[in-house]
Amino acid sequence: ICDLDGVTVCEFRDTLVTDSSLCNVTAINSSISGYTGKGTYTNCRFSGNNNSRVDVYNSVRGCYFMGSEGSKPILQFRELKDSTVVCCSTYIGSEMCETAENVVFVDIDGYTLCRDSIDTTFIRCRMDELLGYTNNCVFIECEGKLRSGVGNKSYVIKSKVSGEASGTVFVSCSCGGMSASGCTFVNSQIDGGKEIYSSRIINSSITGTFTYSMRCMLLVNSTYSGMLQVYFSTCVNSSVSIKGDNNVYWNNSGSCYGKHIAMTGYSTDNAVTLGTDNSISRFVNTGYFPAIGVQDIGECPDPTKDPDGFADYIASFGDWHPQADSFLVGKGGHMSDNSKDLDGATRPDPPTIGAYEPKIME
Repeated sequence: ICDLDGVTVCEFRDTLVTDSSLCNVTAINSSISGYTGKGTYTNCRFSGNNNSRVDVYNSVRGCYFMGSEGSKPILQFRELKDSTVVCCSTYIGSEMCETAENVVFVDIDGYTLCRDSIDTTFIRCRMDELLGYTNNCVFIECEGKLRSGVGNKSYVIKSKVSGEASGTVFVSCSCGGMSASGCTFVNSQIDGGKEIYSSRIINSSITGTFTYSMRCMLLVNSTYSGMLQVYFSTCVNSSVSIKGDNNVYWNNSGSCYGKHIAMTGYSTDNAVTLGTDNSISRFVNTGYFPAIGVQDIGECPDPTKDPDGFADYIASFGDWHPQADSFLVGKGGHMSDNSKDLDGATRPDPPTIGAYEPKIME
């Protein structure tokens, strides 16, 4: 309902609207129902209280939904695009939307937020389950379970989460019961879970236990009070003890056991003694923080607002790829289930000890 110039010609208050097509309409304290598949909703503005409902099946585009703390409208969509949702909630036991694209969610609570999302930002969302598959999304100060995995260039910042993730960067987060691959954890607390593999843990604290051993990991300036079971990993400048094969253990506090290992300090018959001057390991660089364990070096730059600052912050912890003339190259033992290094490069036989094959220097 709009004129030829697209100007709002109608405002609803305390109204039930069913199976209608709405464009440039303002609806206040109203219920919008379109779950029969009829009607479209474009460039509309909805605001309301606890008695307000928006329950539509067709696509919703370019709309703005706003409630307030203590008075949150309940929303449910099939597809939501190019929209903003502030201070709203979900039906009990239901998800707010199936798919979200280019949407901003702020101060949302309830059961499940959405099944799939792309190019979407979540701020202070507190859900039993946040969402499933994501692509290029940002979570800030959120809380909930990542139901089917967050991944593909997504960022989770200052949040408390559990569940599954892949290809995700966690900054200043509390992560419990995680199953993660291809992730980076920075300045975070990781409290046990199913498994973490092919990931980087930087300046973070690890607690609890894991169902499966870690593999193809980089642990830098981190802490763990027990014994971690790891394979084909590089552990440096950390207060961590590890057990497993094909590991690099350099300048740490703790102990290291296994076959085809390279370490500083005491070595067994199965280990190569590396020393601490990098003349044998030949890492690309050993960073600016040789102290052992988590370091208090200030807040990590927000990777979504200052990607260069974030990259510099991560780089300050070192580049732990061995150079081509490193003693580690070709000294590992073959393991059929570790055919790729942390960069995804194919490992030769015999492989390099640690998380990385040599870095190709330009």
